[in-house]
Amino acid sequence: MGFKSINPYNGELLAEFLAWEPEHLEQALAQAAAAAPGWAATAVAERAAVVRRAGVLLRERRGGAGGLVTPGVGKGCGGARGRV
Repeated sequence: MGFKSINPYNGELLAEFLAWEPEHLEQALAQAAAAAPGWAATAVAERAAVVRRAGVLLRERRGGAGGLVTPGVGKGCGGARGRV
């Protein structure tokens, strides 16, 4: 079974996604668990810099990201950019 992304404004099917098999989920969880100790051992200032940089990139690209969000939430671009 998969998932469908449907534009709530007009009912248009935007995309279909396959559901992960349990093995894929377990693999992703194992990778996240393996990465966690390294991230936790990273200095707080360095982690904060990474998160700040991600915020800068999101703000720089929010026009494009807002356009991706717009059909899925049924809002105009301005409202969708606020969600990014």
